[in-house]
Amino acid sequence: MTKVVGYAFILFGIVMGIYSTSQLFSELWFAIFMIVVFSYGPYLVGNKLRLSTKDFKKSFWQLTGAFIVGVILTPGFLLYIQNQSDVLEKIYDAESEFYFFKSGTGSNVAIVFAVFFVLITSLGYRVANGWKAGGHLLTGSIVALALFFFVYQYMTFDSYSGIHKERGYVSKAWNEEEIGLSFGSIKEFRIVPYVRYGAVSNPSEETEFMWRLIIVPLDGKEFVYNRQSIDGNWLSQTKALQEKATKEHILFTVIPMDANTYKWYQTELELTEVNPKPYNEFFGIK
Repeated sequence: MTKVVGYAFILFGIVMGIYSTSQLFSELWFAIFMIVVFSYGPYLVGNKLRLSTKDFKKSFWQLTGAFIVGVILTPGFLLYIQNQSDVLEKIYDAESEFYFFKSGTGSNVAIVFAVFFVLITSLGYRVANGWKAGGHLLTGSIVALALFFFVYQYMTFDSYSGIHKERGYVSKAWNEEEIGLSFGSIKEFRIVPYVRYGAVSNPSEETEFMWRLIIVPLDGKEFVYNRQSIDGNWLSQTKALQEKATKEHILFTVIPMDANTYKWYQTELELTEVNPKPYNEFFGIK
């Protein structure tokens, strides 16, 4: 019975720890207080109840390390990435000023999460095998990965691209001036439906219907601005851009679907359970 109560305390401490960590970027001192008193405290009490005094003392630092990595660092890093993106969008008032907005913190997300995964795995290895496990090489790797993670986030924080409601296409790379493409310099917006096939080597990557938003400047050097799927408010944003293009006398072309793309389009509509009418109207399907 004592062990059951101990596990209950541990679970409570973990849940409170994750919640408290989520408040670090808004209520720093309150979050720290919550982590120490209502998370780490119950977590230690729970482990004390399930272990003998000897085993508890022996594994104290290992348990503390597991708490730091699993309850604070892992959710903390994930929330930090999301917070960076949210802050940037608020700075540029993305929702009201842009049809579409992509922050640099959201680009190359695979790199960020790959580094994050290796970093957390390395820290987890240290927790499981002792802080001296892996020697100086692992210590150096952890420090290097942590520095890369935060430096990369800093460098991409002020990077973005978007389609502004008045200024047209704008883009900015870190430490560089913003470049723009006014609506008067754009010849066409083109919507190209296609099927994105999931990789055979990655079972979690599903095949789905999507469409590309292509910007064609007057010089003809077209480029893909983004790729969209049937979810969220993508359609309403695209239709708003379509109305703007009409006012600016810019071509807005929706390329017809071939038979295979149409099949996946119908499948996606069924899976997402959205109202098909606005999508059919947009893609010209009767």
